[in-house]
Amino acid sequence: MNWRSGIPLVAVLAFSGCSSESVNPADGSSAMDQSVAQDQSVAKDQSVAEDQSVAEDQSAAKDQSVAKDQSVAQDQSAAKDQSVAKDQSVAKDQSVAKDQPVAKDQSVAKDQSADAQASVKKGCFPFCTSLSDCPQGAVACSNKICMFCTSDAQCQQMGGAKKCDVATGTCIMCTQDSHCFYYGQPMWSGKCDTQLKLCVKCSTDNDCQWQSSTTELCVNGRCVQCKSDADCASAQTTGCDQNGFCSKCNSDAECCPPGQTCGLKCDVGLGACLCQTDKNCTDVFTQGKWECRAP
Repeated sequence: MNWRSGIPLVAVLAFSGCSSESVNPADGSSAMDQSVAQDQSVAKDQSVAEDQSVAEDQSAAKDQSVAKDQSVAQDQSAAKDQSVAKDQSVAKDQSVAKDQPVAKDQSVAKDQSADAQASVKKGCFPFCTSLSDCPQGAVACSNKICMFCTSDAQCQQMGGAKKCDVATGTCIMCTQDSHCFYYGQPMWSGKCDTQLKLCVKCSTDNDCQWQSSTTELCVNGRCVQCKSDADCASAQTTGCDQNGFCSKCNSDAECCPPGQTCGLKCDVGLGACLCQTDKNCTDVFTQGKWECRAP
């Protein structure tokens, strides 16, 4: 017994016998530090995991926002494209609607022009592009007209004619009755028709019956071929025109060479053979150049 401490030695030994190893205070502190460190590491890992989760949520939210913005942008673009397409369609419809009246007007104008051209009465007329196109006796080709004179001297050489009508290239036979005599002999009727400037003025049929005359009838003071259709029975065209010549047609056949068909048509109202093309004329008049035109 340790009487000094008041506790029996046996009791002290018994109490201390709970562990034969001595406890190092430093080792207890290290275990505690490891536990604290482990807890701190777990807490840190949880914090990192939580931060990563938050970051992922934020990234997902950002991606969703971007996707939403892109979707909105696409919708807006699609709406804009649809609006543009609609505007273009409306503009196209308006343009088509605008063009249709113009096209209709142009078509109407074209039809009217065609009708107007069809209503123009055209006949066959000789023309020239050079002197070689003209009949014998012509002296020049001017403005598509065969000129038979360009001066008075050329007409005087033809016997009896006194002056040249330069505008038409034809010789004027007379301007008065005295011009209708050649070496004392009457030319044709011997009287001057001052309108035609030809010696075809008459008082009776007898004035018109000179040698080789083809105008043996006197009508209204002028020698002519006919007074009525009956006087043209033997002529190519059997109608007597208003000027007293057998040039009035009564049928299409009279406009073509005997026994042939051609493109010339008889306008019975006018009594004239009309054409539509130059070929209609050249098929009938094979000598020289001819064209189909209005008078």
